[in-house]
Amino acid sequence: AGRVRGWARVPTAPCIGLAALFMRNRFDDEVMVVLPADHLVRPTETFCETLQAASKIAAEHSVLITIGIRPTYPATGYGYIQCSDEAMTDGKIKSLKVKTFAEKPNLETAKRFLTSGDFLWNSGMFVWRVSTIMAQFEEYLPQLSDGLDEIEQHLGKPSQQETINRVYQQIKSISIDYGVMEKTSKPIYVLKAEFGWSDVGSWQALYDLRRAECDGQGNLSLGDSMIIDAKRNLVFSTTDRKVALLGVEDLVV
Repeated sequence: AGRVRGWARVPTAPCIGLAALFMRNRFDDEVMVVLPADHLVRPTETFCETLQAASKIAAEHSVLITIGIRPTYPATGYGYIQCSDEAMTDGKIKSLKVKTFAEKPNLETAKRFLTSGDFLWNSGMFVWRVSTIMAQFEEYLPQLSDGLDEIEQHLGKPSQQETINRVYQQIKSISIDYGVMEKTSKPIYVLKAEFGWSDVGSWQALYDLRRAECDGQGNLSLGDSMIIDAKRNLVFSTTDRKVALLGVEDLVV
C-alpha cells in the first residue's frame, strides 16, 4: 500500500474500496483491517492485541479507527494525528478521539507537535466495518462508490476482471486520508501503538535497525565489501561485485 512517508499521496482509497467490496460479497458486514505490507512491527503479540482491541471497537461502534505511533523525534517525513482527551477504553487499551490530521510538517512545526504531546505519527493503519467505510465512499467519493456498484454486478462472472480494469481506468486516484479521513463527520478514534514500529522508509532507518551488525567503526555492510579506514558508512549490494571504501565517512553506497 505504500510507505508512510508518502502515505497521504498514495492512491489507497480505490484499493481499499475494491477490497471492501470483495469482503462484503464474501463475508457481509465484517470488520476490515487495512495495513501497509512493508512495515516492521515487534513484538507481534502486542501488535495483534492492538488490532483485536481496534476491531472490537469498530464492530460495536460506527466509528473509524486508526493506529498512531508515539513520535520519538520531530520527524518531517511523516503525517501526524492530533488527539483529544475524549476516550473510549476497552480493557487495558484506550482509544482517543481524533481532532485532526496534519500533513508532513516543517522542522519547527514538528518540534511543536512533539513538545505538545497531542500528536502521533500517522501509521496508515485503519480498522472499520465494511458498511462504515462503504458509507463514507458513497458520501465523500461518489465516483468510487458508483464504480464499485458497477463492479459488484459482475462479481463471480467472466466479465469481472474486464469490468474492474475498465472502471479503475476512470476512477480518480486519491488517498484514503484526503478522500475520507480528513473530510468525514464520522467519529475517528486512534489507538496509541505500544509496539515497536518502523516503516523502513529511509537508509537511516535501515542503518538504525541493523546497527547491532556494525563493525567497530560503525560501518554496516550488507553485501560483499572491503572497508578500510572508514567510519559510519552503509554498504548495500545485491551483486557479486565487491564494494571498496577507503578513508570515507557517513556515506550510503
